[in-house]
Amino acid sequence: MDRYERFHRYFFTWHCRNFFNFRRAVSPQEWAYLEACFGLAQSEEAHDWGDGPHFSYYTYSHRVKDDQCNSTRLAYGTVAHPAQLAALARPLVESREIPLEPIYWQAPGCHFYMLGWDFQAEQFKVYFRLDDIEQLPTPRLRDLLSKSTLPRHRQGLVSFSFVGREPVEEKVYVYPTAGELPEGAYAQAHMITDQRGVVAQFDVSGDWSDRLNSLGGDLLERYSAMGQPLDTIAYHDYDDFTLYFPPRSK
Repeated sequence: MDRYERFHRYFFTWHCRNFFNFRRAVSPQEWAYLEACFGLAQSEEAHDWGDGPHFSYYTYSHRVKDDQCNSTRLAYGTVAHPAQLAALARPLVESREIPLEPIYWQAPGCHFYMLGWDFQAEQFKVYFRLDDIEQLPTPRLRDLLSKSTLPRHRQGLVSFSFVGREPVEEKVYVYPTAGELPEGAYAQAHMITDQRGVVAQFDVSGDWSDRLNSLGGDLLERYSAMGQPLDTIAYHDYDDFTLYFPPRSK
């Protein structure tokens, strides 16, 4: 076991002990998928990103609203090995009997990216990465693109969220190459959803602690003690935000 896999197993266990027991919540098939992700981490870290957006291949996120915090959110996937992980992910997705259009598994320039879970909201999520976001294979998702008008990278993401077998949200992620950024941010993504419109997510480069309530401040401190500062934030106001950890390799 290399040091990258050891870190991912340790970090996963730390979350299970401190926030939510993901290990107990996932199925045996989902655990096999996560273990495969842990084992591929070294090659993910070595991936050559080129000039495009730098995608995370895993994230733990915390949704804060006033004095409530949902820490049951996890996503794991790949940039370097989409075909290898798709071979595990597709049977898992199909076993849930959810109405995900097969074209996303096979369309040219469309690659499996991630599986995600929000256990509090009972949501299961499937993500795909596209080489050219303008070439979305379904018209209804192409319609979402018009809601973000800034110049953007060609690459982007789509995701589909389900509760049980029911679809509850579809999203397109685009990565602007221009636009105003708040202090303490160096880049942004626009998450365009069929339910919530455009949600800006900022990649952070500075301290946000004075813009967060006590729950947010506590989360920053706990991750900082682990040597894992904040990566990305979706920020509405002092009491309404989502934090994404850990930081991506640069």
